[in-house]
Amino acid sequence: MQLANPMRVLVLVALLAPTPSAAQEANVGPRLWGSLEPGAHAVGYRSWWAFDDARRYAMTLDGGGKYGPAARPVLVNVWFPATRADDAEAMEYAEYFEIESDERGVGAYSSALASYARDVAAEYTVGWVPDSQDAGGRARFDALLATATACVRDAPPAAGTFPLVLYHSGYGSSFEDNSVLCEFLASHGFVVAGSAFPKGDGSSFNIDAFEGSLRDLDVLVRSVASRVPTADAMRVGMAGHSGGAHTTVRYRAEPASVVDAIVLLDTTQDAHGLSDPRWEFPTRALERIDAMSTPMLVTANAEASFVLMDGLVHAERDYLTLDALGHNDFISQGVLLLESTGSDEDARVARYEYDELCRAIRAFFTSALADDAAAFEGVRERWSSTPLGGPDPNLVHVPRGVSVPPVYAPQPGIPPTPRQLRGYLNALDPSEAADRMLALFAAHPDAPIFGPNVSFGLMMESVFAGDSERARELARAYRTIRPTMARSMVTISGWYTTPRRIPFRRAVLEAAELLAPGDEGVAAARDALGD
Repeated sequence: MQLANPMRVLVLVALLAPTPSAAQEANVGPRLWGSLEPGAHAVGYRSWWAFDDARRYAMTLDGGGKYGPAARPVLVNVWFPATRADDAEAMEYAEYFEIESDERGVGAYSSALASYARDVAAEYTVGWVPDSQDAGGRARFDALLATATACVRDAPPAAGTFPLVLYHSGYGSSFEDNSVLCEFLASHGFVVAGSAFPKGDGSSFNIDAFEGSLRDLDVLVRSVASRVPTADAMRVGMAGHSGGAHTTVRYRAEPASVVDAIVLLDTTQDAHGLSDPRWEFPTRALERIDAMSTPMLVTANAEASFVLMDGLVHAERDYLTLDALGHNDFISQGVLLLESTGSDEDARVARYEYDELCRAIRAFFTSALADDAAAFEGVRERWSSTPLGGPDPNLVHVPRGVSVPPVYAPQPGIPPTPRQLRGYLNALDPSEAADRMLALFAAHPDAPIFGPNVSFGLMMESVFAGDSERARELARAYRTIRPTMARSMVTISGWYTTPRRIPFRRAVLEAAELLAPGDEGVAAARDALGD
């Protein structure tokens, strides 16, 4: 990771310093909000611990300490619409990590979780690895910790009741990883609740994303419903990023799910087919397809083909692609990192798309949960005709009952979209399909269909299916389209080291051999994997 030069460090520290900003004075939003507009409400924030006595949980802490076996502790963080007060003091970012409690023996555990989350946030917001000798990184993180958020801790709640939105962070992240979105939604009339969701077996503070997360979400809903009277637990949305997006699908697919609308922030699966074994949640969704009937806003970059989402025909779906956003830029941590260590242009473009993403999520939840069906129509109208992969977001609306994209008809100047590509190629014999790919590449080399994820997904689908002829012909095309693809596949195969991933690794290296016959690096990787 490239860190900022000294001048950029000084500029960032100045920007994050907790003095009033021109943006705040003009009432256009708190310092970390970019261009986002505050809603009608102030933002209150509360945090507490709930305990699930139905589950035994134990964890060995760093330094030899231990929690449990005892009831599963569940951190509850809540952003809520609050009443405005002129003398209210905004909470600093550091206070998100003030979760220590002595309740029911959770003291050492809560301190360890706070330390873990703070260290993760340091790396993912300003590029500083704690305990390193990077003085500039420490200065950047200290400045962020001292920055005012939009929140007032324990503020008086606003009058009325408001829809509840659950938020689940992603793998390797910290529980406040998308705090800007959570604050923004609260200011516009939503109660937002999140947690840390650590692994259910006590092995790590990394998110569980499976059964442990699902049961924590049950506890979260019950605890918020009992302690936040303004939260309307009869109108519930859920959003999640990465592994949290996978969990969002799983939780919606639960029997008697309370969730009425979902937002998926870059699942990472959307550019790949259903045969790729790295993700389990598509199987869960398709097995319980009748339950997957609530409105969905699915966000990804322009390479997404949305094969799974196209199959969820009982739901109304909106596919929002934002091509400037890297995986972690779909959350506020990633944008803060770019603003801290990236180029000015990359930071500017990512902030623009992230802010538009937050506005789209607000409009989506307003439409689905707040009795305003027309609220999202403006987003659809604004982004439905923009070019896929261009500088602006692109949105495709898919009504209930629709399972396939429009068939691609070759025409000058217009390549197929990633959603259309599979159907277009599958209608051709393998040799003709490869020739058409090469012709499309010659005419549109920068089209999203030639991105690394689409290319990897198509190549692997033919290998997973045992279609050797199609795999060989696609490899012929990709030697021209992506000449370093075999080398990338060797790298990808090395990411998956558990025994259950050996079949996947073997398939990836089989594809690499087709792409680069006789390549010594591929052969060495195959030999290292063994039989």
